[in-house]
Amino acid sequence: MPRPSGTDDQTFLTLVQARDQLRVGATLDPASAPLVAATIDFVLGLRSKTVAKQLRLAARQRRDDCIRQAALQLEERSVRAKGVALLTVARRYRASSWRHHQNQISCPDSIRGTVHEHLWIAFKIYPSFPDGIRQIQAIIRSG
Repeated sequence: MPRPSGTDDQTFLTLVQARDQLRVGATLDPASAPLVAATIDFVLGLRSKTVAKQLRLAARQRRDDCIRQAALQLEERSVRAKGVALLTVARRYRASSWRHHQNQISCPDSIRGTVHEHLWIAFKIYPSFPDGIRQIQAIIRSG
């Protein structure tokens, strides 16, 4: 299936999964609902500026969810320690394995179930990743 222009791989994958869930009558994943609703609005031609903003917001919220999930997998106890550790892991991943993984449509099997899986999704879904410990800590606390 061709991917619409301007749609990143993770957004496209999320929409395909949501479509498949809806086709079989399954309940839509609540994390996907804002993205699906904004996409439907976009397809219908409703409020394109608002829709673009909704899509960015939904993608950022999904990225933040991935950051929180990654933090849960870390052994550190305090939010500050988790923020420092996660930022270190994210920088190392981006500088090394990410360049090999970034063009893959689905998460590589070699990193499934690890902190890197959540980072892979976060990097795919949103163009920027927080570069400060305080930003990471705020995201972790907000969940």
